[in-house]
Amino acid sequence: MAENSSWEDKPGEGYAHPAKNKTQDWHDDYAGQIIIPADAVPGERYWMSVKDGVSQNSGNPYRRIKLGNKVQASNETSAPTPAPKAETVDDFKDDIPF
Repeated sequence: MAENSSWEDKPGEGYAHPAKNKTQDWHDDYAGQIIIPADAVPGERYWMSVKDGVSQNSGNPYRRIKLGNKVQASNETSAPTPAPKAETVDDFKDDIPF
């Protein structure tokens, strides 16, 4: 649990503290927990935000994590915008005699 006394568990929110047992470069820098909302769809993408914080009690750093709205897929089924028609040689109006 986060060390901030005002912390309240809420769906879509979590925290991460610096990893205490990191002994090699490939180990995680931070570790923590997050509560996944009941209405979250498994396998779907969601926006998230991460904010640095410092515990009011211990002064230790932590990162607060919040899940946002589901990422809306782009409309890939709509017809592509047609490219403008390229000009042809006949479309040029010039007075060059050759």
